[in-house]
Amino acid sequence: MTFKVVFLRRAQADVEKIYEFIASRSALGASRWYVALSEAVASIGQNPDRCAAAPESERLHMDLRQRLFKTPRGRSYRLLFVIADDQVRVLRIRGPGQPPLKGRDVQPAEQGSAVYALRRPHQGADAPARLKAKLLDCR
Repeated sequence: MTFKVVFLRRAQADVEKIYEFIASRSALGASRWYVALSEAVASIGQNPDRCAAAPESERLHMDLRQRLFKTPRGRSYRLLFVIADDQVRVLRIRGPGQPPLKGRDVQPAEQGSAVYALRRPHQGADAPARLKAKLLDCR
Protein backbone atom coordinates (compact mmCIF):
# COMPACT_ATOMS: atom_id res chain seq x y z
CA MET A 1 0.00 0.00 0.00
CA THR A 2 1.29 3.44 -0.90
CA PHE A 3 0.82 6.24 1.61
CA LYS A 4 0.36 9.91 0.82
CA VAL A 5 3.18 11.86 2.46
CA VAL A 6 2.22 15.30 3.73
CA PHE A 7 4.26 17.96 5.52
CA LEU A 8 2.84 19.99 8.36
CA ARG A 9 3.75 23.68 8.49
CA ARG A 10 6.60 23.24 10.95
CA ALA A 11 8.13 20.47 8.85
CA GLN A 12 8.04 22.63 5.74
CA ALA A 13 9.61 25.47 7.74
CA ASP A 14 12.34 23.03 8.84
CA VAL A 15 13.00 22.17 5.18
CA GLU A 16 13.36 25.85 4.30
CA LYS A 17 15.62 26.64 7.27
CA ILE A 18 17.95 23.66 6.82
CA TYR A 19 18.16 24.15 3.07
CA GLU A 20 19.02 27.85 3.43
CA PHE A 21 21.62 27.08 6.09
CA ILE A 22 23.38 24.53 3.88
CA ALA A 23 23.03 26.70 0.75
CA SER A 24 24.78 29.59 2.51
CA ARG A 25 27.84 27.34 2.69
CA SER A 26 27.46 25.21 -0.43
CA ALA A 27 24.86 25.44 -3.19
CA LEU A 28 25.71 21.95 -4.38
CA GLY A 29 25.51 20.63 -0.82
CA ALA A 30 22.02 22.08 -0.45
CA SER A 31 20.97 20.45 -3.71
CA ARG A 32 22.33 17.08 -2.57
CA TRP A 33 20.59 17.45 0.78
CA TYR A 34 17.28 18.10 -0.95
CA VAL A 35 17.71 15.04 -3.16
CA ALA A 36 18.47 12.89 -0.07
CA LEU A 37 15.37 14.31 1.65
CA SER A 38 13.23 13.57 -1.42
CA GLU A 39 14.48 9.97 -1.48
CA ALA A 40 13.68 9.57 2.23
CA VAL A 41 10.18 10.95 1.63
CA ALA A 42 9.62 8.49 -1.23
CA SER A 43 10.83 5.67 1.01
CA ILE A 44 8.41 6.40 3.84
CA GLY A 45 5.59 6.71 1.34
CA GLN A 46 6.19 3.13 0.27
CA ASN A 47 6.71 1.47 3.65
CA PRO A 48 6.53 3.72 6.74
CA ASP A 49 6.11 0.81 9.15
CA ARG A 50 9.69 -0.29 8.62
CA CYS A 51 11.00 2.89 10.24
CA ALA A 52 11.94 2.71 13.90
CA ALA A 53 10.21 4.54 16.69
CA ALA A 54 11.82 7.89 17.44
CA PRO A 55 13.54 8.17 20.82
CA GLU A 56 10.95 10.79 21.85
CA SER A 57 8.01 8.53 21.03
CA GLU A 58 7.41 7.14 24.51
CA ARG A 59 7.95 10.45 26.32
CA LEU A 60 5.54 12.26 23.97
CA HIS A 61 2.97 9.44 24.18
CA MET A 62 2.61 9.10 20.43
CA ASP A 63 3.66 6.64 17.76
CA LEU A 64 6.37 8.95 16.45
CA ARG A 65 8.68 7.34 13.91
CA GLN A 66 11.90 8.46 12.32
CA ARG A 67 13.66 7.96 9.02
CA LEU A 68 17.36 8.81 9.04
CA PHE A 69 18.91 10.25 5.89
CA LYS A 70 22.08 12.03 4.82
CA THR A 71 23.98 13.15 1.78
CA PRO A 72 27.01 11.11 0.66
CA ARG A 73 29.41 13.43 2.50
CA GLY A 74 26.91 14.95 4.90
CA ARG A 75 25.62 14.51 8.38
CA SER A 76 22.57 12.56 9.47
CA TYR A 77 19.14 14.14 9.63
CA ARG A 78 15.90 12.78 11.09
CA LEU A 79 12.56 12.90 9.32
CA LEU A 80 10.00 12.62 12.15
CA PHE A 81 6.51 11.46 11.26
CA VAL A 82 3.32 9.72 12.32
CA ILE A 83 1.12 7.35 10.34
CA ALA A 84 -2.55 8.37 10.20
CA ASP A 85 -4.80 6.10 8.15
CA ASP A 86 -3.46 6.29 4.56
CA GLN A 87 -1.22 9.30 5.26
CA VAL A 88 2.28 9.75 6.55
CA ARG A 89 2.39 13.14 8.29
CA VAL A 90 5.85 14.63 8.56
CA LEU A 91 5.91 16.66 11.77
CA ARG A 92 9.51 17.89 11.93
CA ILE A 93 12.98 17.47 10.47
CA ARG A 94 15.90 17.57 12.85
CA GLY A 95 19.51 18.21 11.95
CA PRO A 96 22.77 17.36 13.69
CA GLY A 97 23.11 18.85 17.14
CA GLN A 98 19.44 19.72 17.50
CA PRO A 99 17.87 18.55 20.76
CA PRO A 100 15.17 15.87 20.85
CA LEU A 101 11.60 17.02 20.30
CA LYS A 102 9.59 18.31 23.23
CA GLY A 103 5.83 18.49 23.58
CA ARG A 104 5.80 22.12 22.41
CA ASP A 105 7.56 21.05 19.18
CA VAL A 106 4.61 18.85 18.25
CA GLN A 107 1.37 20.35 19.50
CA PRO A 108 -1.71 18.11 19.22
CA ALA A 109 -3.59 20.95 17.49
CA GLU A 110 -0.88 21.10 14.84
CA GLN A 111 -1.73 17.63 13.65
CA GLY A 112 -4.85 19.19 12.15
CA SER A 113 -2.87 22.03 10.57
CA ALA A 114 -2.64 22.65 6.88
CA VAL A 115 -0.63 20.03 5.09
CA TYR A 116 1.56 20.30 2.04
CA ALA A 117 3.38 18.10 -0.37
CA LEU A 118 7.14 18.52 -0.06
CA ARG A 119 7.91 21.90 -1.59
CA ARG A 120 11.24 22.90 -3.00
CA PRO A 121 12.79 25.73 -0.96
CA HIS A 122 12.74 29.21 -2.50
CA GLN A 123 15.84 29.83 -4.60
CA GLY A 124 15.83 33.64 -4.63
CA ALA A 125 17.05 35.88 -7.40
CA ASP A 126 20.69 35.50 -6.41
CA ALA A 127 20.85 31.69 -6.67
CA PRO A 128 23.47 30.59 -9.19
CA ALA A 129 22.07 29.45 -12.53
CA ARG A 130 23.97 26.16 -12.35
CA LEU A 131 22.27 25.33 -9.01
CA LYS A 132 18.86 26.01 -10.53
CA ALA A 133 19.75 23.69 -13.43
CA LYS A 134 20.93 20.96 -11.01
CA LEU A 135 17.75 21.26 -8.96
CA LEU A 136 15.64 20.88 -12.09
CA ASP A 137 17.64 17.78 -13.02
CA CYS A 138 16.94 16.29 -9.57
CA ARG A 139 13.14 16.39 -9.91
